[in-house]
Amino acid sequence: MTPLSSRYGKFLLLLIIASCISFMAYAQAGKNIDSLRLAIANGKDDTATAKAHYFLAMFYEMGNQDSALYHLNTLKKISERLHYLRGEYLYYERKTVVSYTMSDYAKATEECLKGLSLARQLGDSSYVIAMLNNMSIIKGFERDFNAQLHYALMVRDRIIAAKDSAKLSGLYHNLSNVYSYLGQEQKSKEAILYSIYLYEKLKLRNDYINRAYASLAQNYQNEGNGDSAIFFYKRAIETSARINDKYAEAAIYSYLANLYAQLGRFKEMLPIAEKSLQLVPTLQSSQSTATALYNVSEANFYNGNNRQARLYIDSSLALGKKDSLRALLQDGYQLLSFIEARDGNFLAAINAKNKSDSIRTAALNEEIAKNGLELEQKYEAEKKDSQIKAQQADIKQKNILNYLFGGAAVAVLIIGLLGYLNYTNRQKLQQQRIAELETQQQLMATEAVLKGEEQERTRLAKDLHDGLGGMLSGIKFSLSTVKGNLVMTPDNAQAFERSIDMLDSSIKEMRRVAHNMMPEALVKFGLDTALKDFCLHITQTGVLKVNYQSIDVESLHINQTTAITVYRIVQELLNNTIKHATAQTAIVQLSKVENVLNITVEDDGKGFNAVSLQQSPGIGWSNIQNRVTFLNGKLDIQSEPGKGTSVFIEVPV
Repeated sequence: MTPLSSRYGKFLLLLIIASCISFMAYAQAGKNIDSLRLAIANGKDDTATAKAHYFLAMFYEMGNQDSALYHLNTLKKISERLHYLRGEYLYYERKTVVSYTMSDYAKATEECLKGLSLARQLGDSSYVIAMLNNMSIIKGFERDFNAQLHYALMVRDRIIAAKDSAKLSGLYHNLSNVYSYLGQEQKSKEAILYSIYLYEKLKLRNDYINRAYASLAQNYQNEGNGDSAIFFYKRAIETSARINDKYAEAAIYSYLANLYAQLGRFKEMLPIAEKSLQLVPTLQSSQSTATALYNVSEANFYNGNNRQARLYIDSSLALGKKDSLRALLQDGYQLLSFIEARDGNFLAAINAKNKSDSIRTAALNEEIAKNGLELEQKYEAEKKDSQIKAQQADIKQKNILNYLFGGAAVAVLIIGLLGYLNYTNRQKLQQQRIAELETQQQLMATEAVLKGEEQERTRLAKDLHDGLGGMLSGIKFSLSTVKGNLVMTPDNAQAFERSIDMLDSSIKEMRRVAHNMMPEALVKFGLDTALKDFCLHITQTGVLKVNYQSIDVESLHINQTTAITVYRIVQELLNNTIKHATAQTAIVQLSKVENVLNITVEDDGKGFNAVSLQQSPGIGWSNIQNRVTFLNGKLDIQSEPGKGTSVFIEVPV
């Protein structure tokens, strides 16, 4: 029987030990811990203390996430108090790494974009390279491998342009991972060998070389060279232990266990898998923990200990369901089906196998929709599965001849179960279709309301500006003309002037209202210019200081309906900030990443309990949600009393 872990191991190994390019010497953190702690103990709020927290965070991020987060949060507070932009950038650089290490890829993307914005603001090319490299790694975690390759090649071109050979070692390690994800094993091996060559030739002080050794071991494993793979896995483990890289050490133990499973060396597999499980609790990574539990379960299964195998696979599946680790769930349910079958629980085995197949089918469908280029590969995989199923059917037929009565009873039971599952699936599909139609109808209604609202705003703005504005201007002109022909007492003349001033104020207020209803800049110059003018106008009023930032949106071309809707969302969010937040400053940021427009609005106000919006949302918040839904977007709000508010919106464009 083919080891179950062999299909799951290739992706996760390279994913877990993905290299990252650091542009400040990691060795400084590892070898001068005492001096760094002494710098912090002085209690000064200066840039040296901020950097000490940065190096300590980097030191702890490979083995103690809590300590890493503590030092990063302290770094951010000091940098903000000092207005130290480089310190704020360093916070986002390492916070991105910690977030994707802890499997929070959405948070990692958000922090990476903020760090990239600061890097460009500082004009530091090495910082830009670091954040683009982080974005490449995040895309790998999200299994968007074409995007990952795109970012990795951008990093390579920038490093070559900067003639910085030292950084090429880590870059080619990352490229090796990307090529492996895309099935280009020869390119992957060439890249990782070149990475190690640069490391040794340039005598780099690169403490991620342990991960490069592990990637090379993976290449040997994929080409069937087990002895070489074991050699480099053990070398990677020794190096990880020496530099206290517990994150990589746990991962490499896990995949050495997978290799032993592929080679059929099950007795050697069990202690290696258990060693990985001992290390993962300090990593605070649900994916690493679930994988280690799976490997120990599999090792026990192959060594004939079904009871222990069941205990560990149950824990692994519970964690996988909690954090939606789909690839692990697919293999986990398949392993559970083997465990149940060995215990004679055939119905439970069929149920577990069906769950594994359903997850696999869903994953295949998503991959096809996401990248048509992979369709042929997936078709070939399905073809192989069909051949395997045909062989299993042949074996089953022979077994039926040997166990006619028992086999017939099982066949009837299976047919009944499959019929029931088919019926329930049809019911679910019908309910899903009804829900989709209802959602579509709601979106059409929302679209009609929003379009009608904007048309009415446009009409009112035009009537106010062209109609009422013209009349008021005419009245002012007439009164100014009449004034020269009237003989008035000083008191009457003063009253007349006050009336003229009030008329001027009315004309200005009318024009302001008309502009808010339909900003002229939005129609003439587009969304970026309109939002910039709007934020500048609020700042000039003195009620709130608004800092507007835009990243890669200058060439953004979207239809007017979408632009108006995004403008109204930002307008409503800032109005809420002015009315309710008691804030001093706010940030509005627009950035375009591939085909997604990211909108961020943050303030330093008094904040609130975000759960209260779900219980009794106001009209303004309902309008924002309706507009985001109309744009097929995603909305996330983070707020706590006394800690300000952050709203993040993603809109496909």
